[in-house]
Amino acid sequence: MFGRQRTARHAARPEERHPAPSPPDAEPASKVATATVVPQRERVSYLTHLAQRFGPVVGYTTGFGVIDQEPVLNVIPVDRHARALRAVTVRCAYRSERGEWWFFYHRTRQPIAPANELNAAANRIRTDMEGGA
Repeated sequence: MFGRQRTARHAARPEERHPAPSPPDAEPASKVATATVVPQRERVSYLTHLAQRFGPVVGYTTGFGVIDQEPVLNVIPVDRHARALRAVTVRCAYRSERGEWWFFYHRTRQPIAPANELNAAANRIRTDMEGGA
């Protein structure tokens, strides 16, 4: 029983190997909204670069989320006991009147800084959080 060899009868033949079929869609393709009107690539890039500004800063961590199909960055202060304190949610939006991307606080819609000014935006967020804003 233990020394039994496999026979050719049990081996899969190359011509019999087929990939598993894809699972059916939950909704027909005609009912699923696949296109997003708002460009997400720029938002994600700017938010990712902003998150990197908080990486080396002691006492802060970040996390990404999606609100109303829009990527956002949660900036979370952490105390010395690794407890998360009140976070702020930052969004990135294009200001057509200025012709540039900006960071905004999601809750208040208050502008923070142009998205190309990453250090200024990170400093403003930290200053606002530490000041209790």
